[in-house]
Amino acid sequence: MMKFNIIFFIATIAFGQYDWTDNGVAIRQGVHIEWQRTADMDNNLIFAWSDTRKGGRDVYAQKVDSQGQKLWDENGLIVVDTDGRQEDPIVISDGNGGAYFVWVDYKDEPEDGDIYAQYVLSDGSLAWDSAGIGLATNSGKQVSPNMCSDGQGGAYVIWKDLEESSYGHIYGTHLSPSGALSPGVGLPILTNESYHNNVSIEKAGQGHAVLVWSDDVLTDNANIRSQRIDQSCQTLWSAPEEGGLMICSESGNQLYPKVTYYDEDYSIIVWEDHRNSAEFGDIFYQFLDISGSQVLTDQGESVCLDGANQIKPRVKASSLGAFIIWEDYRNSDSDIYSQKVDHQGNSYWENDGIAIVMEAGVQDQARLTVDGSGGVFYVWMDERNAPYPETEVYLQHIDSNNNVSFSENGLVICDEPYYQFSPIVRANDDGALVVWGDRRTGSVGIYLQQVNSFSGTSLDSQGKEMFFGIDGNGQSPKTTFLGNNESLIYWDDRRYSPFQDLTYGLKFSDISSLSDNQDGAPLSDNANQSDPSIVSMDQNLFFGFGQTDGDINQFYSLLDEDLNQISTASAVDESPLGQEYYSIAYNESENLVYYVYSDNRDFSNNIYVKQFDSSGNATWSAPVQIVSTLVDGFLPADDNVIAAIPNPDGGCVILYNSGNFLGTKANAIAIDSSGNIIWGEGGLRLSSYDSDQYIESFTSSSSLGVVISFKDNRSNSNDIYIQQIDWSGNLMMSENGMPVADAQDDQESSSLDFSTLTNKLMICWEDFRLGTEYDIYCKYYDFEDNSLSDEIALAAQGNTPLDSNQNSPFVFSTQSGTFLIVWEDNRNGAGVYTDLYFQEMSHCDYLLEDGGDLLCDADFDQLNPRIDIYNELDNSYVIYWDDLRSSGKEFLNNIFAQSYTSTSDAACSDLVLGDINFDGLVNVLDVVNLVNSIVGDQQLDGDAFFAADITGDGLVNVLDVVTMVNQIVSG
Repeated sequence: MMKFNIIFFIATIAFGQYDWTDNGVAIRQGVHIEWQRTADMDNNLIFAWSDTRKGGRDVYAQKVDSQGQKLWDENGLIVVDTDGRQEDPIVISDGNGGAYFVWVDYKDEPEDGDIYAQYVLSDGSLAWDSAGIGLATNSGKQVSPNMCSDGQGGAYVIWKDLEESSYGHIYGTHLSPSGALSPGVGLPILTNESYHNNVSIEKAGQGHAVLVWSDDVLTDNANIRSQRIDQSCQTLWSAPEEGGLMICSESGNQLYPKVTYYDEDYSIIVWEDHRNSAEFGDIFYQFLDISGSQVLTDQGESVCLDGANQIKPRVKASSLGAFIIWEDYRNSDSDIYSQKVDHQGNSYWENDGIAIVMEAGVQDQARLTVDGSGGVFYVWMDERNAPYPETEVYLQHIDSNNNVSFSENGLVICDEPYYQFSPIVRANDDGALVVWGDRRTGSVGIYLQQVNSFSGTSLDSQGKEMFFGIDGNGQSPKTTFLGNNESLIYWDDRRYSPFQDLTYGLKFSDISSLSDNQDGAPLSDNANQSDPSIVSMDQNLFFGFGQTDGDINQFYSLLDEDLNQISTASAVDESPLGQEYYSIAYNESENLVYYVYSDNRDFSNNIYVKQFDSSGNATWSAPVQIVSTLVDGFLPADDNVIAAIPNPDGGCVILYNSGNFLGTKANAIAIDSSGNIIWGEGGLRLSSYDSDQYIESFTSSSSLGVVISFKDNRSNSNDIYIQQIDWSGNLMMSENGMPVADAQDDQESSSLDFSTLTNKLMICWEDFRLGTEYDIYCKYYDFEDNSLSDEIALAAQGNTPLDSNQNSPFVFSTQSGTFLIVWEDNRNGAGVYTDLYFQEMSHCDYLLEDGGDLLCDADFDQLNPRIDIYNELDNSYVIYWDDLRSSGKEFLNNIFAQSYTSTSDAACSDLVLGDINFDGLVNVLDVVNLVNSIVGDQQLDGDAFFAADITGDGLVNVLDVVTMVNQIVSG
């Protein structure tokens, strides 16, 4: 006979019944600006960036005038805001106050990305679909987009397509206000089988564009080649498969070519040239006419042949001359040098160029723009005051008469502390506008400065902020329930790193309180905080953390109910050596706090305790040493604090792992309010078995004492055991612990909690018994009869996809006697990224979908989920986690949360399937009752209906009769 547990619901739970926004709400969401130096000028400056203010990465833009006034939305115009991530924008002006934008878009191909574009009118309105136009949406990688104006109100876009060839073929399109040429696929520009490296594109005469690149078919002999295209993206100097025209084929490598418009007849190309030295580069240039003919000496004209290394040239030009810059090592560290040339091969300044800056330290990443009057502006990153990352921004101007406008070595644009990066300069009627990325606070902002060649800077000193948002990671969230239907959530926050590592937090009672306080407030002004812990006392909050300026030392302060700092952070113990592991317990019956920590002053971790009253005053004259383990009487062991738990009888119980190279054991000890050991001196072993044991989870109650789960390798793989200790220090289970999970391979990462309503404990763990995937299994322990239930496959092979992993379960008991479980799950991510799944269980069955209910499947990983109550009145719980949805080029951690209200006060009833008359047997009488119910002579209600529905399909029909008969016949 089959025994089946039936659940009667007071309220029905719908699939995915969560209280807040799908995929959670942001507790702490960094903006994480990516500034990549893209801007263009139409007297007003238009620039673009990407950020994650809404969780995923999107593209934004701003237009500003010479006064620094924002002409589009205050916080930037949304160029694209859609699923997935969009990044690496490029902007080109249309010459009429609007601009074309191109970016890499990962919404359809999260690993590879596509190329998209948008056209924004002068007033900031989007001309095309809000998601943009797909320029390259074919499968596979399309990378390295580049763009230039056509000089007639349109733009050219090129990219490298790695799907066609591992070399990377170059495709392109033309943009006009009406849209894109050949959207979705583009047109072939270069399809010959060679690498096309560092492709540069710029407008040319007649609305055309010229491309140059370094072509390295031959090892260590990269050459410079070029191509010209028209607005139909037809190649004009060779067929796409022919690979363009050869510009320089000298021996050695020719690298980093750049091209720019000179006038309607000519384009100028510059490059780094190693014909004279494999180690040290020179700078060469060439002019090309409309037909692709080389105007100057075959193989190029030299700009600088100095014996040191000259690299990475750039060029901007007008019909009055072309200005070439490069990084130059003739003075050891990199400086910026320049030369002015024309299409007749004339050089206007000293042989080998003049120094734009020749200061100590590194000057690099220079950019330039012609000023419209025959002169040129230069801007660069400068380390004259200190090495990276103490990097500043400087500028210089040279007029049409070759006069230098500012002092030797440049005008400081910004020398704020820390890192200013990626400046770009564009000329306007009043001189030039400079825009750069700035980490003066630790987080990235975008800053602007107007420069006049006569009067210097005119906006705010150190630049005017255009946009700012917090950066860095917010991670490792924790909660403290405050009572009165309110909770505190707090976390490690690195928005001001490297200047400050802080703890931020906020109080909440519902979603509106979260929205009002998003991103939190600092809880202490100590600049080096890590791993905070906060306990709620009678009136105030006791706040502990590790101070990290050197060895970790424990500090504490008091906060009031509004999270204001009452006391300055002070050291718990003045010992200067490491105190990494700690726990804080507040004993409400005594109104005392116990600060328990492992201290390395004796060259191994020993356990000390310091006691405080509710005003934060130390009550003992000095910390009390509780544990100092010597294995075999002479070998020191590290005693690492896991938890401090208030004892209803006074004092606290301390859980710790004690170990050295010989192994690790799980232990407990208890002290009274005077610091005296009341049991467990030297460590009460949770298991006397001679194997490694590590405490993983614990719970406590006034009736039970403390129940602990630990992993144990006595079988040569990790298994799960539990132990119960009453408040008097007695082991209530076997001296070796009670085995919970000892299947093949590892079982670990256990989590447990206890329900006082049902007197049952639930424990879940991740299980590698299949040897190919991790699953989640659970069991109940019933303290009424001290019995352990059969295994429950919470998320395993039978209810999740094969070869998916389920990890890191967390269990929390509700006020109504059910259990909430959340875990990491990669069933949707092809084994790459983890989502979060959730389940509510009574002690008899699932209350949500078998295999779990999807909680969050945002991009990238969601990790380390936890659960806590926040509203007792509504029986509502907060599920919170580390969230990496803002990631892209690097992993970025923020904090998200979801609310779940439990309405399933489930009662369980044991029924035998088929036992319709409830006599404890399944026999012919039940068959008769079942048949009668089907033909209509007998109506089945309640338990009888559930017992008759043997197939579990919600119907009572002939299939149930057949199943019952087979059951009886088979015995």
